[in-house]
Amino acid sequence: MSSISITADQESFATREPACFVAERRIWTHKKVRSPFLIFVWIAVAMGALAMFEPSPSDIAITLLLFVGFFAGTLRWDKQLTLPLILLALFVLANLASLCYAIEIEDSATFLMVTMFMVLLWMFVLGVITKYEEKGLQSLMLAFSFVISTWCHLASGYFITIALKASLKIPMSSDHTW
Repeated sequence: MSSISITADQESFATREPACFVAERRIWTHKKVRSPFLIFVWIAVAMGALAMFEPSPSDIAITLLLFVGFFAGTLRWDKQLTLPLILLALFVLANLASLCYAIEIEDSATFLMVTMFMVLLWMFVLGVITKYEEKGLQSLMLAFSFVISTWCHLASGYFITIALKASLKIPMSSDHTW
């Protein structure tokens, strides 16, 4: 058995200026986080597979969980997020101000509501990840993966059905005349 060892000259890695960011060792805790809030987070995000109309059940559930988490303390945001939140609030205010010059108020109001929901969704995701760290990220990613795989399976089944009907020359439902 042989092992390969590489030694590098420390001077080749030296820089004239001190490092801006010093990596610190992360302390891993292997405690099990079994929060009912994370289960509700998974369900709320996974309901995105049922998005057939706006606002979808997922949008409503995420908004409700954001407010429940805010008042119950199950979400947390760091002080480092103060500046991004202020800039995001200014963006929403600029979007609101643009409503004054809109030609079609209904469409502009719809875009404003979508923008505000995206801000709330961003705050929700950051609150979950900040509070629950790895478990929160895992819950969110598993739910998003479930939604994506559900829609991919449904879409592939739909296109396979269309291809089979076309190859077998079965008339489509819209081809029928009554």
